[in-house]
Amino acid sequence: MLNRKKSQIIERPAIATTQRWIPVEDIRDGVVKLKTDDYIKMIEVIPVNFKLKSLNEQRAILMQYKSFLKACQFDMQIVVQSRRADTSTHTEKIRQFYGKENNEKVQDMMLDYINLVKNMSLRRKSISRRFFIVITYRPPADTSLKNVKYEDIIQDLHDKAIKIKEYLSKCGNAVVEYNEHSLEGTMVENNEILNVLYTYLNKRLAPIQNLNNKPLLYVNELAPTTNNAE
Repeated sequence: MLNRKKSQIIERPAIATTQRWIPVEDIRDGVVKLKTDDYIKMIEVIPVNFKLKSLNEQRAILMQYKSFLKACQFDMQIVVQSRRADTSTHTEKIRQFYGKENNEKVQDMMLDYINLVKNMSLRRKSISRRFFIVITYRPPADTSLKNVKYEDIIQDLHDKAIKIKEYLSKCGNAVVEYNEHSLEGTMVENNEILNVLYTYLNKRLAPIQNLNNKPLLYVNELAPTTNNAE
């Protein structure tokens, strides 16, 4: 056997794992705990088409939005997540109508429309956007985070989320909600947070592969996930 001298042994530096790089420590009760000991909650907001509103409606929305900013004077960020749209559900509905349609001219129009949507998706002209408000927990000025109970942090973030929903509803915006009073609802919310973070942190693979490493037939498909994602 060949005896290799110690001077000939090359020690390679350890490669940092993805878990060490990701800033998220835990996701529980619809709240994300960061490794910096910050707690954040993401609220998805359904936008309104401001340009289609009348002048009076636009003024009313702006006034309500002004009230929202005055009332919600706590740390928050508005985040827009853009990605190629998933056209599979839409085109599948058109195919169902196609099967029930007897007029050949209408059928031809449906096929042309399906091809148009597919081509737009392939050319990256079909973009979907999701809008989020991210709120952060901040302990009182005279209190250390170590002395704050976890239940108080969760309650504070949920109270802020309810306040945001109340004021944005007056602007015509809907807030995506989950049933926070059931375990199933909390799991769905946690899984959706995982999907959002995965899409944000893995921009290269997210358009073609979901969190469960399953290939996507169409981009922007959010399949059910589990918390034990590796």
